Amino acid sequence: MKSDEMAAKMRLGECFHELRALQGAYIVIRVDGRSFSRLTERTCEKPFDTGFHRQMTDAAKAVLTSLHGSYAHAQSDEISILLPHATNLFDREVEKPVSVAASSAAAILGEQATMRSRARARPRGALPVAPILKRPSASVGRSTEG
Repeated sequence: MKSDEMAAKMRLGECFHELRALQGAYIVIRVDGRSFSRLTERTCEKPFDTGFHRQMTDAAKAVLTSLHGSYAHAQSDEISILLPHATNLFDREVEKPVSVAASSAAAILGEQATMRSRARARPRGALPVAPILKRPSASVGRSTEG
């Protein structure tokens, strides 16, 4: 089988590749740690670890930058990124920013961290900051773009 034939057959199974957020909807990307309670149990000071906090803040900034987001919020092992309303990042595909967000956060947090990510789309008039982004007072940064 030729490589282009193989690639075409592989694409047949990519059922989420064409999934896109509707135009006019806000996209919120949520990233969270997998099995972080076990990781933090072994590596973090209780009740608050400044090193872990700094890493999560750096991870949130990295995801915010890589997705050209408008707003980032980190709490515990979760990061939420609000993309600009008019974003056309990756042609509004859902799969790519979800993948980029998890890998960007994991790259900052190191080899012991496993991150997962998902996207939510919200209509323009239905974007209460909490609970989608949790408490806005805990924001870690704003992008100057978008």
